[in-house]
Amino acid sequence: MRRRWRLRSELRALVRRRHWSESDIRIVGTEEFALSCTFSNPVGPDDNGELAQRGTCVLPDGESISLLVNDERGGEGHGVRCYAGLRLDPFFMDVAKEVETRTRRRLAFLPKGTNTLEGTDVLAVVAELDVVRVFGAASGSVFAVAAETVTVGPYPERLGRPEVKNNLLSDNGVDAANRVVDLRDLYNEEDPFRLGPRYADACRARLNANLVFFDGLDGKADWTTQPDGTHLLTELLLADFLVVDIAKPYDEDSYFEIEEHLP
Repeated sequence: MRRRWRLRSELRALVRRRHWSESDIRIVGTEEFALSCTFSNPVGPDDNGELAQRGTCVLPDGESISLLVNDERGGEGHGVRCYAGLRLDPFFMDVAKEVETRTRRRLAFLPKGTNTLEGTDVLAVVAELDVVRVFGAASGSVFAVAAETVTVGPYPERLGRPEVKNNLLSDNGVDAANRVVDLRDLYNEEDPFRLGPRYADACRARLNANLVFFDGLDGKADWTTQPDGTHLLTELLLADFLVVDIAKPYDEDSYFEIEEHLP
């Protein structure tokens, strides 16, 4: 993991202002803020046998912050604190039961699962910032957030909601419109805020089919579809970014707040 990350030259977090209400969940503003972090090649080793690597985080106004990878003090300045380094992976995934669920087309998860990622580290890049100071007082409190990692070539690896590409756009044998093309890499090339028309219909068809498939794994359907087969969550999930309201306190139970307000 560490070696793979060090081959990556840029990680860019895109934050676009989003105006949201319960009745309108897909309007994204045009003003965009970018925090761009680049990392040098590792040098060393030092007296402890460790390689040293430095990073630079560039803010929307062009100011920059320097940091040393794996230094818990991070870097600080201009209303922003940045950290890059190894941290315990917080993601829980029972891979064996997930594979069994797809294969047998029924829920295979147990009340007490096995975390396949137990003890796994990930390279985390964290930015803590004063929104008013960095983005301006007019930026509001609700943001659409996506992250992109660029190594080589023109296309990034991007992330909005967790596992949209790996799971929701995977081929589960239920998409009658497309049983040949793997859509995940094609979707990954898209701008999360401006999905292009070339593969949009194919992605919609895959989501419509997969959402019904996943919903029925427990033997009952909790979500209804339109007469044309359109699932209520499809358009929401096609816009692959997180929606964050910084005016609200952190609450683990509010993760599906937007989805739960859908009619």
